[in-house]
Amino acid sequence: VVDNTEVFTHTYAPRVDADGFTYGLNAGMVGIGATNSKAQIDNVAVQILPPEWTMQEMEDFEDGVANHFVGDTVGDWQVVGAPDAMVLSGTPLASEEVAFSTTDIRIGAPYILRLDGDITTDNIGGFIFDQYTEDDYKFAAISAATNEVIIGHYSSRSGWVVDATVSRAIDAGTSHNMVVTVKGTTVSVELNGQLALSHAFNALTVDGSFGLLTKGGTSSFDDVTISTDDPAYEAPENLMAVQAPQVEDTTALTQTELDALIPAALDYWRNSGMLTTTQIALLDNISFVIGDLDGLALAQTFGDTITIDDTAAGHGWFVDTTPQDDSEFALTVDGRLVAEEGSEAYDKIDLLSVLMHEIGHVLNYEHSIHGVMAPVLSASSRGVFTEASWEADATEFKPPLRIMSTYKSADTNRSLAHIWFNSIWIRTSNSPVFWALCGQKNLVAVFGIDIALSSVILGP
Repeated sequence: VVDNTEVFTHTYAPRVDADGFTYGLNAGMVGIGATNSKAQIDNVAVQILPPEWTMQEMEDFEDGVANHFVGDTVGDWQVVGAPDAMVLSGTPLASEEVAFSTTDIRIGAPYILRLDGDITTDNIGGFIFDQYTEDDYKFAAISAATNEVIIGHYSSRSGWVVDATVSRAIDAGTSHNMVVTVKGTTVSVELNGQLALSHAFNALTVDGSFGLLTKGGTSSFDDVTISTDDPAYEAPENLMAVQAPQVEDTTALTQTELDALIPAALDYWRNSGMLTTTQIALLDNISFVIGDLDGLALAQTFGDTITIDDTAAGHGWFVDTTPQDDSEFALTVDGRLVAEEGSEAYDKIDLLSVLMHEIGHVLNYEHSIHGVMAPVLSASSRGVFTEASWEADATEFKPPLRIMSTYKSADTNRSLAHIWFNSIWIRTSNSPVFWALCGQKNLVAVFGIDIALSSVILGP
């Protein structure tokens, strides 16, 4: 952009270091300079793109209930006002100076917390954050008594401490829009659309509870919006069926059927050689439930809870009673495992494949084009690896892997691992050591069986 007019756009290739790792333009330092010339440079601004919010929840209290403010509460808090103009009003008890009402939402310490609301106060009203007890919290507020925007903290030892102030006209009984952004140790406050002040504390400010605060009188709050970029609140990406069934099967999956297949799916991940100790520990805390998902959704994962659609989007479920093999599926000429007509898995959605996919999300694997983490699944198909994948007696197998799915050799009916990866070392008892660095290409690991390789760079 030159003189506010876009001139051209250019995309740089990633920088690759000596170890083969790639970096985008946002990794490294930025600056200004000139080549073989003198230059005068002025009015330089460096900006960071705004965060991608994973959650933006607004509470307007129009239903007469403070739905999000159900955490710790001190003082008297009530939703009041006319049906079309309700607000949440807070007043300290007669024996107290401060009242607050917190949410039950928790934000991870590395992420941004943004609180936005319309505040009316006859003394001091604002937001509380990093709150642990009634005597341990931080705050940002407006003061009608002193015509100031204030940031401070409260502790049992020091009491109410104001750490930063700036003068602003604060009219009692008048609504003021206040935005508080908390990240790391820093806090910034905007008032009525203008930046008012910022302050840095000596410790993290996001790892406690947060909510609304009033001091020395009554304050009311309206249109309170809570925003964060914490990935824990990302909307789940559903695993989808490729298409709707021609004839709908309304047979519902039972919890008994689901529970019977879960151990096999967990064990395949646990024994894959792909997981760190931390990831393996995650496997013990996963909850599996059955629900009625919308449209073609087969399953979704939110946090450590996996929800399986009751009817497989109308296709019906294939619940494999022998998950240690792929005997219900045949290898097609294009390398897919597909159930033929007459197989129990024919025209059904393979529950094992779906469980493997969703467990992958809990382990922080994202959707990819191929394999078990593909975003769609066809009826009659399987996209997972089984113990048979390692019958070729691999003696050394080093991650990182990305995506796996099982394939069988047509001539020997032995299963081979089809691996989607960035880089991997493979050593087997009957083949030389290969080093493969193929970006996002496919590698079929050849354990002594002659199969053609394509688009693969191999070196000794």
